Amino acid sequence: MLLVGCLFIFDGLLGLGLYAFDGAVTAIVLGVGIVAGLGYGALGARHMIGRLRDKGVFKPTLKDLFMLGLAAVAIVAGFWLINSAGFIYVRLVILGGLSGLPAAWITQALVLRRWELTSGKKVEYDGLWSIKAQPWPDPRSV
Repeated sequence: MLLVGCLFIFDGLLGLGLYAFDGAVTAIVLGVGIVAGLGYGALGARHMIGRLRDKGVFKPTLKDLFMLGLAAVAIVAGFWLINSAGFIYVRLVILGGLSGLPAAWITQALVLRRWELTSGKKVEYDGLWSIKAQPWPDPRSV
């Protein structure tokens, strides 16, 4: 997750170079994108940690997938609405998204890493959808 977040930073810097606006507008859009990404990453990680504590595994339920689909529809509708309002607003939304993605992924990775250190278990990805909490291997057995 941390690696993916760092790769998104590269996209964000590229977008910042391509969509240079007035300094105040750029700072506001970047600030809102980063704060929204931090909040989304923290909430997503807390949701995963709650399920890892309860069951030892996190698998998205149908409700989680439905909410994700609903969020995707809302985002597409928002892009369409902004696009119909004017092209400059679309560039601002893209810049905000490019700053929010790395913040979300890095925050989620750091919260999960902190949980790994406090719980004594490590988080392993099992396929595309599920995440397991496994005990750390004994270094003497290796």
